[in-house]
Amino acid sequence: MTIKFQPNRGGIGAFLKSPEMQANVGARGAAAATRAGSGFTSTVSTSGDRAKARVEAKTKDAKRRQARDHVLERVIGGGG
Repeated sequence: MTIKFQPNRGGIGAFLKSPEMQANVGARGAAAATRAGSGFTSTVSTSGDRAKARVEAKTKDAKRRQARDHVLERVIGGGG
């Protein structure tokens, strides 16, 4: 017997933007900003179809360290 799966797209979209998902994504972004060091900040938004965290260098020193050492890539596991 074959069962056809039909996703509830509205439910999935609501889940991806839910306060719980925003809290989870926000916590991960804040943790990455903390590991990156001083001058890095994180924000959460729900623009588009899901919750998103953004971590960025705000100070001149943090921007320099990011350009030279790729700090953010390292803290999320993308660099050696």
